[in-house]
Amino acid sequence: MLDGQAGRYRELNGAVTLRDYLDRLRQREDEELLTEPVLAGILEDVLGFPKDGYFPQLSRSGLKPDFTPIDLVAHRFVLDAKSSLQALDGHEAQIRRYIDQRHLDYGVLFNLSELRVYRRGETGHDPSLSFNVLRLWEVARGEALATEEVDRFVRFCGLFAHRAMGVREKIRLVAEAEPWRERAGAGENLEIDLEFLVSQLRWLSRVLADDAAAQQAQLLHDLDLDAHRERSLRLELETLAREIEPGVDLADLPANVGDYPTRDGVPRRAWAQYLMRVSQLTLTRILLYRSWEDAGFVEDRLYDGGFEHAYARLGQSLRRVLDEAFHLGRERYRWLFGDDNNYDWFRPRDEALAEVLYALVPFPLGRLGADVLGGLYESYVDDIDRDRLGQFYTPRAVVRFMLDRVGFDGPEGVFRIEGDSRAERQVFDFATGSGGFLVEAARRVIDDGGLNQDDPTDLHEGLRAIVRGFHGCEISPFPYYLTEVNLLLQVSRLLGRLNELGVPPASFTLGVVHTDSLGARRGHDESFGELAPGHRADAALLASDERYGIVPLDQAKEPRFQEIRRDGNFDLVIGNPPYVFESGNKVLFDRLRALPGWRDDYRGKSDYLYYFLAMAAEKLAPGGRLCVITPAGWMNAGNADWLRERLAGALRLDELFLFGSIGSSRPSGPSGRLAWGRCHPRSKARSSSPRTPRRRPIIGCGSSCWRRKPRRLAP
Repeated sequence: MLDGQAGRYRELNGAVTLRDYLDRLRQREDEELLTEPVLAGILEDVLGFPKDGYFPQLSRSGLKPDFTPIDLVAHRFVLDAKSSLQALDGHEAQIRRYIDQRHLDYGVLFNLSELRVYRRGETGHDPSLSFNVLRLWEVARGEALATEEVDRFVRFCGLFAHRAMGVREKIRLVAEAEPWRERAGAGENLEIDLEFLVSQLRWLSRVLADDAAAQQAQLLHDLDLDAHRERSLRLELETLAREIEPGVDLADLPANVGDYPTRDGVPRRAWAQYLMRVSQLTLTRILLYRSWEDAGFVEDRLYDGGFEHAYARLGQSLRRVLDEAFHLGRERYRWLFGDDNNYDWFRPRDEALAEVLYALVPFPLGRLGADVLGGLYESYVDDIDRDRLGQFYTPRAVVRFMLDRVGFDGPEGVFRIEGDSRAERQVFDFATGSGGFLVEAARRVIDDGGLNQDDPTDLHEGLRAIVRGFHGCEISPFPYYLTEVNLLLQVSRLLGRLNELGVPPASFTLGVVHTDSLGARRGHDESFGELAPGHRADAALLASDERYGIVPLDQAKEPRFQEIRRDGNFDLVIGNPPYVFESGNKVLFDRLRALPGWRDDYRGKSDYLYYFLAMAAEKLAPGGRLCVITPAGWMNAGNADWLRERLAGALRLDELFLFGSIGSSRPSGPSGRLAWGRCHPRSKARSSSPRTPRRRPIIGCGSSCWRRKPRRLAP
């Protein structure tokens, strides 16, 4: 393998062999050109890892190891390559950070001259597993006698070689895994590598989608006996088909669900997207229950010591263990673990379920503090057509930047401080997607709000700030589920701690609602207010819509929807609205024109975005702040005159940032590439520059921050 690098040796310093290369003068850094490819070769050709058996994170940032095995239970190590110009002594602290972050036993450093192995909790490298690469090369060529170097190499290969784990062995390792609560109690610093977790979730969602496809015959058989379920699922598939191809004629789609998997074109794509929904929503349920276990909020069933006993008690059936966990989850939060939807028919078979439980073992899920499900949402939207849908996942860095700009940070930013108590701030995200804005806001309440984790009153105030203060709308059922789960993952940290302190919280309902937030705008005819809710044309009570309300609605959500309908109610409105032009989206805009709240304000040939901005301004309380990320076109488009006039009349523009797309891997949205800019020249607001360097744009769209004009001057 080392001799196979002759071309790279020659390119870098004219050498032909490893020895010549190391002996000659080296002036170029060779980490990316040589040592990383060689280390990848060691993984594959020496240790036997398949190409999809490890996760490469090649970068020069020093924030991630170069190679992480996908299976961190069987392979408890990471590997990192350094330039051959660098001594390994100076990188011990870095490799130990990687070991601690992933809760592993070993870390490997490699610089072409030598390979060193570091054990967790020790100082220096382990000489019994580390070896000199050049000496081994000389032995292999017959230029030196076999020495202890070879013995160390053999021990290294035996310990770090790839291991293919069967279902029974994976189940055994899940049962034997050390509980996270015990590890936290022993003082271990528990962290989560979010990027790695997201990659695992994406892979697991494909595993479960394949398993769901293998069981679809049973679903179709059951639908033959239940006309209501068959019709509900057919409506969902029609909605998916229109998302994939807006102009599709419903008459051309299959008349029954059973024909979707076999009909080429849009029907088969819609069926594949449906199975992805099924798999990812099942995965998020498992993820949530595991996080509740780790936080001590529910009885252990899927890990943390309780799995072994449940598996034995339930006849070694993983499916029965999962059913029992979901039943216990329903007692804690009935809505999420209910069975009145199009997805609950699926239960993973033992092989797929073992894969999920096993892959989640290395993660202390009770410590999640970010939008971990956003990556699933991004891949889901990409599979349809993100540009046409106007749905863009907002990166965590942009979410943090926007919340910083509106001052939602620190105890006085996330709470209203009233004497010795904290009151919640009213926050609204009008198009939640996977819930990234609400998740980061919740994290700030929990981590930055000054809460004493040993004081039940403080914990209750933090929980109330999220449960009573946070509101969101999402029209699509899949991201709606993700938002709910994402928020529950954050809240679980408070729930578990309250449970440990002997103060279990009462039942609650989050303020996220599955509906089109544009439908939350009241009609202009106030006389409807005298009518009973069931007779009102503007649907005063939240009601299912056969195409846009596929997920059955919990009655507990109706009061939360009424809070969203109130104008002037929110201290902060924030979000990333959909960017969709009317052309090619007739169904969506026909529905918009039919909403009572927009009959007088509808403007033809416009962007769906404009109506979200107009509604968002109306929801702000006096002195409240609106922060949105949008394309830049609305600032000068002729068909947006009415919007600019309305916003200027109700709001004061505080800050406007234009983000360029240069150097960004993400698409820039409908407006194309933009450059950094200052505030709108007609505005009297102060100009401001973002905290990031001007020439390093975050994403290809713009963020603007508005403040609702107060009714009277503030002191």
